[in-house]
Amino acid sequence: MYKLFSLTTFLLQTLSSNYKNVRIDSSYQSKIKNAIKEIVEFNSESNPNIKRELIKARIQDESIKFATYKKKESRKEEAEINDEIKNIEQKIIKEPLNQELISSLQAAKTKLDKLN
Repeated sequence: MYKLFSLTTFLLQTLSSNYKNVRIDSSYQSKIKNAIKEIVEFNSESNPNIKRELIKARIQDESIKFATYKKKESRKEEAEINDEIKNIEQKIIKEPLNQELISSLQAAKTKLDKLN
């Protein structure tokens, strides 16, 4: 079990250093750990090279799923912020001196900048 933990830790560190744009969160870590544990338990009698290849393939699969999900969420949030900015800009056209609207617009643009 210690070897499994060491392997999991090593792989997660490698992934986090190779894929800096993919933030490693706890749900992703647990999916990877569970996938590795499942492969090791199910293929206990298999050749270590085969196990390693299975683990690599599973990590790649989980990583692609995770990155796709994160990208989709990011695009959704970006679209919502852009809609918010458009709505505030329309209100500012009607009330150009409203400082609350101007502050809201600046805050929304800052949020968008942080997202990108």
